[in-house]
Parts: sequence; C-alpha cells; structure tokens
Amino acid sequence: MISRSTAESEYMAMANVTLKLIWIKDLLTEIDFSPVCHIRLYGDNKTAIHIIENDVFYERTKHI
Repeated sequence: MISRSTAESEYMAMANVTLKLIWIKDLLTEIDFSPVCHIRLYGDNKTAIHIIENDVFYERTKHI
C-alpha cells in the first residue's frame, strides 16, 4: 500500500502492529498464559496519534 504522507504510513504501521499484538495476546491466552501487564504501543507521530484518538477525522481518513 502506498501512503500519501508520513502520518498515513505511521497510522498504518500502528494499525498493523496492533493487530499483531492482539493476535499474540489471544495466542498466549489460548495456551493458558495470562500476561501480567497490559501491552503498550508507543508512537511518536503526533498527527497519527491525533487521528487515532479522534473519530471526527473518519471522513478525511477513510481511504487509509
């Protein structure tokens, strides 16, 4: 997939990592190993974080 900006590429990367973390968490739960702490995802792109936190930008970012 080709992104139009760094915010889009950062957003897509964070979404892909989130899916993989959810998969790993489900796998660990399936083998009866419960994680001790929450899984955290850190991102440094302010625009991507702003898009994730606010659903208002859906119309502008639905192509991502």
